[in-house]
Amino acid sequence: KYILFYVGDYDASSWIAQTTPFLWDEPNRGKLPLMWCISPVLAERVPMAMHNYRTTATPNDYFAAADNGAGYLLPGMLKEPRPLSGLPDGLKAWEKHCKKHYRKWGLSISGFIIDGEAPPLDKDGLDCYEAFSANGIVPQKAPLASLHKNMPVLRSDYDIVDSDCRKAANVVMDRISERPIPFHWFRAILKSPTWYLNLRNELLARNSQIEWVDAPTFFELLRRFLKEEEEKKE
Repeated sequence: KYILFYVGDYDASSWIAQTTPFLWDEPNRGKLPLMWCISPVLAERVPMAMHNYRTTATPNDYFAAADNGAGYLLPGMLKEPRPLSGLPDGLKAWEKHCKKHYRKWGLSISGFIIDGEAPPLDKDGLDCYEAFSANGIVPQKAPLASLHKNMPVLRSDYDIVDSDCRKAANVVMDRISERPIPFHWFRAILKSPTWYLNLRNELLARNSQIEWVDAPTFFELLRRFLKEEEEKKE
């Protein structure tokens, strides 16, 4: 049972500028793998905070893009027809914009894609993300798990909001028991490294088959799992 948390929501400059002293600088950071999801475009607002994160990160601190890439929009609304704006198709512009920032910050995973009231990503939308986020995306409106070309696509699941790790673990355990695949993504907002550490320990105490893995391992295992499932069908 592989567990991955979207450590967010660092999609605004205030989140990394104001929370650094009591979240990033907490002594327990680095004691377990965490996928810090930070919008790379924030370098244009708070470059000093982005620099500090990168220069003080431990080997257990992995960076992925926050919702919904290099900035916050609903990607399903970028494709023509665009009745609200009447603008031409914007997927190529979004791809170019995101490629620049993903390359600069060495990103290859989009930790969460908020679809909202927009249409889900179709083939063109998935092609767009595959061009700069080839190691994985987590949209809301998608099949449970699939491969697009070689990019793993995993549907997002629950937000875990309770500060009490025992209560939070109850929700995680319920979801693990209900989902038919061994890959489980959750989102938590402005939780401390200590909270994640205590939650992991609580989960392991309840189920020895749970593996709290780093983001590259999680998505690579998902990719291999999905390829094996495809081969079984052939």
